[in-house]
Amino acid sequence: MIRSQVRRVWYKITSHPDKPHRLMAVCLGESCNWSIGPSEDMTWVGDEMIGHTSEAGHNRFMRFVEDEAAVSLTEEGERMRRVLRNDRELSQKPYEKSVRDARERARYRATKVAPEHARAES
Repeated sequence: MIRSQVRRVWYKITSHPDKPHRLMAVCLGESCNWSIGPSEDMTWVGDEMIGHTSEAGHNRFMRFVEDEAAVSLTEEGERMRRVLRNDRELSQKPYEKSVRDARERARYRATKVAPEHARAES
């Protein structure tokens, strides 16, 4: 008997808390190739845009804001369900040594990834 279950899994995308935003600007003046950035110093980019306006008279710019994103599951229950499912699948493997090795790798990855997710979700 084949049984299936459809679940809605919700993810959350946030800016990475340890990485600052970067700003870039491009002048939209006719035949102008001026651009600046990307830079983490937003004030400096703004000052450079003002300087270009005072020198060239161009007052229209396209700005691009870059950030590093982090994707995480929103529900703690879904995260735990996946951990339990993975443990169950590992325990059903026929080769005991490969199961132990895989669990050790999973524990090691969990210690490295869990703090990263915790910072991204806050």
